[in-house]
Amino acid sequence: MFIGTGNGCVYEVRKMMVPVKDPIRSRHGVTRSSPRSRTVLDPIRKAQLSGEITTIYPALHQKSVYVGTSVSSIHRFDSDNWARYELIFTTNHGSVFGVNFPQDFSGVFATAGQDYVRLWSAVDGREMLRLQVANMVCTVVDFMRDGHSIISAWSDGKIRAFSPESGRLLYEINDAHPKAVTAMATTGDCTRIVTGGKEGQVRVWIVSPSGHKMLNSMHDHKGLVSCIRMNHDSSKCVSSSEDGTCVIWDLERYTRFQMVFANTLFKCVVFHPLGCQILTSGTDRRIEYWEAFNGQSCRHIYGSQEGAINALDITDDGKYFVTGGDERIVKIWRYHDGRLVAVGRGHSGTITNLRISPDRKTICSVSIDGAVLQWDLTVLIARDAPNVPETIT
Repeated sequence: MFIGTGNGCVYEVRKMMVPVKDPIRSRHGVTRSSPRSRTVLDPIRKAQLSGEITTIYPALHQKSVYVGTSVSSIHRFDSDNWARYELIFTTNHGSVFGVNFPQDFSGVFATAGQDYVRLWSAVDGREMLRLQVANMVCTVVDFMRDGHSIISAWSDGKIRAFSPESGRLLYEINDAHPKAVTAMATTGDCTRIVTGGKEGQVRVWIVSPSGHKMLNSMHDHKGLVSCIRMNHDSSKCVSSSEDGTCVIWDLERYTRFQMVFANTLFKCVVFHPLGCQILTSGTDRRIEYWEAFNGQSCRHIYGSQEGAINALDITDDGKYFVTGGDERIVKIWRYHDGRLVAVGRGHSGTITNLRISPDRKTICSVSIDGAVLQWDLTVLIARDAPNVPETIT
């Protein structure tokens, strides 16, 4: 028999008959003992898991016991040797706020959420690495272009860098922002990190084996910085803010290059690969095209029928871009004419972020309900259907 508890303990127990003697008082006041037996459960083996035990399934024909927990994990125990148990499946048990692929490699991706950063195999969906920081929320995750570190931004105002192979903490930038770090991007030379905070500042940090320091702090935003993206050569970056502004920053002089305004809370922004235009979106449901050199709006389309658009990404050839948000639908658009060419329905919660893989074969989207979905873009890229939006799976 197997028993699971609320503190994560799993027991294998056996029934035992234990003799007990109950005192019996007669009507004449004489006390005597009445021998009888009682069934008790004797623990044979014990294992400790994370979370509460919610499910136990003994597959005795396989000599295995499967145990599910409240933190969305399934473990398999060897019924002959409980020291040999393995994690066979896990997923997110809370909201997911960030997702990213390494530069020029589509085989893995990372997600950011409550207490953790997770590294996943894009081939079979297997969790490869879990980086935990208790009682904190990871808001953004990114990879250095050389692939030697995973950079993460956290709700305690810190930047933490981890090894993607061992999970070891490489360095930590304390007080990167006085409040939460809400946006982040890395430069192509792997020497700088650009961060945005809840207080509205955009900061540039230099990192090296000898240490790290802040190069500059820029203060044009008056509200939360929601997104930061680099241009193709990392000479400029663009930041969006919930104060209704997007700023293109010169990362050589650390000055404002251009600013755009709109009556919305900007949630996301991205450079066109050529760097000539930027795309923005937010709570007004409009996807806006802006000229980067003069800040003029040149086109807008309505990208959602309800709710904000929270995430944008664009293919590296600039032909397609992808959106997702409160509508819970992933939408694929053709860039040059703004035509909707495909939709993906599968999320049951608000989409918080998404990314296109470097090989342009998949989209990875994450949502507030903890879902991480991968969408197949191979058919779409090979055969664009301009007339009727096609549903992707």
